[in-house]
Amino acid sequence: MSFFRCLARHKRRVISFEHNVKKLGNKDGRIDAFWPGTLLVEQESRGKDPDAAFTQGNDYFHGLTNDERPRDVIVSDFARIRLVDVEGRQPGLEFDSADFPQHIERFGFIAGDEPRRQREDVPLNQRAPDTLGELHGLAQSRWLYRSQA
Repeated sequence: MSFFRCLARHKRRVISFEHNVKKLGNKDGRIDAFWPGTLLVEQESRGKDPDAAFTQGNDYFHGLTNDERPRDVIVSDFARIRLVDVEGRQPGLEFDSADFPQHIERFGFIAGDEPRRQREDVPLNQRAPDTLGELHGLAQSRWLYRSQA
């Protein structure tokens, strides 16, 4: 709960804790923290295998609709935090909990900040200014021709 307090208080209204869901195999499960369409959080006891928590989180996807399936998954054993971008927008990240301040920008989506990815210019975008300049020149010359006639 403190994790969400430090990022965005109002998110507590959209995040449910111990959210009931049907797991793979039609078994009952509880997602530790769930924000439909955005985030699934699964906690383990300190020192427990984070891969097991991640597998458990993945089992919950079966019981969620496409709209409910989260874009990001956080797994933690309180000593380490793992952030997985399910949609592949950002590479995965795992770090010691004590290092959270150095990675806080990656959790900006919780507060409503979306990371901006820089992408290389598409060749069309590289030619666009020249093409627009040529069109402007043609339009100007036609306007001048018509105004002189």
